[in-house]
Amino acid sequence: MGGGGSSETTTVYRQKPAQPILYRKYIPRESYEDVKEYIQRIDADTAKLQKDRYTEVGTPAEIRARDERRRTQEAASYLASMPGSFRDPGLLEVKEDASGKPIASPGLAAPTNTQQAAVAVASSNLVKQAEALKKAEAAKAAKPESTVDPSKYDPSYAKRDWKKFMDV
Repeated sequence: MGGGGSSETTTVYRQKPAQPILYRKYIPRESYEDVKEYIQRIDADTAKLQKDRYTEVGTPAEIRARDERRRTQEAASYLASMPGSFRDPGLLEVKEDASGKPIASPGLAAPTNTQQAAVAVASSNLVKQAEALKKAEAAKAAKPESTVDPSKYDPSYAKRDWKKFMDV
């Protein structure tokens, strides 16, 4: 029990290094061609999905134009709601001649340029909305291009003999 070291020696056994095992893998050229074909199909499907998206919501340029029209309409609505921007003539007396046709009174002014411009903008908006509705109905009736038809999907790698891929 003295503070000295132990008289026993430790023996370490080491295994003899084994010969390394080399594995060789043969990758046929067809497998690379299959990958290339697969990537091309994915790119084509992605392009179809993007086209369908543009058909449904519009291209980025169309979306920007819609937003700009909306901002213009918001500004026009705000300005029209300001006090003093519109004078309501109220109920006016309409005078008639002997045949019953209305007579223009001197107090009744012709439409102003701003009113004519507002009518023109409203009619052009109606035309644009009608065109957008026709476009949306045509897009709704059309079958999306991105829909995958399983009968047309016949990948080349499904026809390959897989035995040559299993050789080591």
